[in-house]
Amino acid sequence: MKQKTKQLKIRSMTGMGTARTTSGACHHLVEIRSVNNRYLDISLRLPNGWNSFESEIRSLCQKYVKRGKVNILASTVSSTSGGDEVKLNDKKLIQYHDYFSKLSKKMGLAPLKLNDLIRLPQVLEVKQEEVITESGWKSLKQTIIKALKSLNLSREREGKKLRQDFLKRLSTLKKLISLVEKQRSGKLKEVHAKLFQKIKKLTESVGINDDRLAKEAAFLTEKSDISEELVRLKSHLDLFKRILEEPNEVGKKLDFTLQELNREANTIASKANHFGMSRLVIDIKAEIEKLREQVQNIE
Repeated sequence: MKQKTKQLKIRSMTGMGTARTTSGACHHLVEIRSVNNRYLDISLRLPNGWNSFESEIRSLCQKYVKRGKVNILASTVSSTSGGDEVKLNDKKLIQYHDYFSKLSKKMGLAPLKLNDLIRLPQVLEVKQEEVITESGWKSLKQTIIKALKSLNLSREREGKKLRQDFLKRLSTLKKLISLVEKQRSGKLKEVHAKLFQKIKKLTESVGINDDRLAKEAAFLTEKSDISEELVRLKSHLDLFKRILEEPNEVGKKLDFTLQELNREANTIASKANHFGMSRLVIDIKAEIEKLREQVQNIE
């Protein structure tokens, strides 16, 4: 019986996840957004009562997200609460009243009305209800986990699109490399013949035999050969494709592989003294750059 192979997924660093849960009279809402970033950067916007759980929320996020700038917005509402409690500070109100009454008589001004007094600092105190407690952390934690899972589903959908684009560009690169290889075989013969004639002309007065000239021409021709670079280029393409199948975070590995691809392409470009081949190398470098841009969004 054939075993089912594990489906491997790559993740984009861009995504969004939301979750809502209810625990007794409390309703939790968590929204998480993530975008590109070289490292993991977590930003939290928490209501009253959540600050004591900040380190635990960060640790929880690190289990689900490895790279990216992550913004977590959370809110909690109690259905039994009538809202924030408003309290009149009688002592402060009397102090203001007495002070401004004396000031009004002294300066001959009209006394302040109640509407004016209640706008003064600390006359009305708003006490926000602390709806998050230690006992409610279990429900709160589940809300965050659901939002993180929702975020990762979003990032996996984006990653699937990126993977398809990668495979398409890898196929294009292989075709371009194949065209370079075809031009290379004809180019080497042409280069060798030109070098032989050039060396022969320069050494006519010395009287070097044709066998020696052929060896010198072969040596110089070998220096312009790109066969090794083409082999390494194809090897890096195969490595890139294998990395896409790995179950862990692959973004950094893909980025390093593209650096090697670009290095080989640059070497080929420096050796290519043939117009048709130079154009193909430009196309190869353009595809590598497009891959590099897309890889920047992979976790």
